Amino acid sequence: MLSTDSLVSATPCSGESTNALQEREKVQNLFKSAQDGDCSRLVRLAHTDFEGQEIDKIRDGRGRTCLHFAAQAGHTEACRLLIEELGADADSATEDGDTPLQLAAAAGKLAVCKLLVSHGAHVWRDNVSSPQPLHRAAAAGNVPVVRWLLDNGTPVDLPSPAGTPLLWASGSGQVATSKVLLEAGANPDVQGTDGVSAILMAAAAGSSAAVRALIKAGANVNVKATGAVTPLHTAAECGSLETVEALLEAGADANARDSGGHTPLSAAAHEGDRAIVELLLSATKPYCPDWTVEGVLEAARNGDDINGLQRDQPDQNDTLPAVSVPEASEPDEAAAARHKRLGDEAFVAKDYPKALSSYTQSLHHSTSSHLPWANRAAVHLQLGQPEDALRDAQIARSLSPAYAKAWYREGLAAGKLGQWEAAANAYFSGYQADPTNKVLAQAFQDAVAEGRKQHQQTQAEA
Repeated sequence: MLSTDSLVSATPCSGESTNALQEREKVQNLFKSAQDGDCSRLVRLAHTDFEGQEIDKIRDGRGRTCLHFAAQAGHTEACRLLIEELGADADSATEDGDTPLQLAAAAGKLAVCKLLVSHGAHVWRDNVSSPQPLHRAAAAGNVPVVRWLLDNGTPVDLPSPAGTPLLWASGSGQVATSKVLLEAGANPDVQGTDGVSAILMAAAAGSSAAVRALIKAGANVNVKATGAVTPLHTAAECGSLETVEALLEAGADANARDSGGHTPLSAAAHEGDRAIVELLLSATKPYCPDWTVEGVLEAARNGDDINGLQRDQPDQNDTLPAVSVPEASEPDEAAAARHKRLGDEAFVAKDYPKALSSYTQSLHHSTSSHLPWANRAAVHLQLGQPEDALRDAQIARSLSPAYAKAWYREGLAAGKLGQWEAAANAYFSGYQADPTNKVLAQAFQDAVAEGRKQHQQTQAEA
């Protein structure tokens, strides 16, 4: 049997003077034999290089064992050998909670899944903080594995920190597994973090087929997430024409407003998406004089009101610094839109590093829209980068002073930096753009209070 706490510290049975590089190579060879399904080599290495040690304690930097590698690669006989002859635990978990069964399910290795369960692996568990096999298989689109897991007792609406299996499938745009889950009784209106529903996730993924499957199952097309965002807002902003069509056909409200008062048409217009603007135009109540595709697109480019808010633009407070908008280094509007869409999908999935990379790529190709700047500011805030968030939010609100979210993110970033006066000014400008926004009103009051407290502390220390 084998034993070690990490890949680097694995100790061969002989040659105590072997340096760390050689030790690492021996462990890597062991893992590779498991990953390749090379049973004879796996046994030989186990008995020559690691005799007398526990196999499950040899792990890589992510906590994966030989069985994890063999299971993910679909090597049934290697898995059987590891469990039956070398003593591997069929249910061993990594530091992130990944079991061999989860990896096999995600990879669609049904035979391995069956073997692992026959040797004691849990099909599902209560009260765990990590995704389970059904979530992984649903997101990967592995229909046979999903059916088998359901047939073996996994609850169809099994929760996880990122939602039920249907949310995982919808967010990945997996139509086939979404249909299987819905046929098995999954709740089509299930909502995850921030009220994000399966149909909104499918809209963000740009999967009109998944959206139609959810509609057929009775999903509410007008369900609202935090910020009063609807699936139609999401589809319009993400540029999925077929999804917008599907939602409108199912009765989605084209006049629905998010918490900033913006309609789906506004979202599409600010993205410069002519096809979606044309589709939504006749379904949306007119709010600007030239209510044509060209007129709405031009109004959006100029920052004019196309939402019927009839409010003055926020005052340009002298205490709020003027910012310049950099030029795109490689202008390409189509590439910019594509990368922004990828950023939106990553942000919804809470993959903030990927979202940051995608929004940055979008701005590499076009810097004229406020949305990628504002969205990247939100990502910087999630990643604990307030200086970068402040810069991006300031550029966003300079491009679109009526966009209250940009002012709000500028206020958040300034507050993180202890710049309470600047935060209060940003919140106030945002509130001028959206006087019904109670969050901005409260944020302004809180920033004023923090600024007063900071001033008093400075005076006391002087």
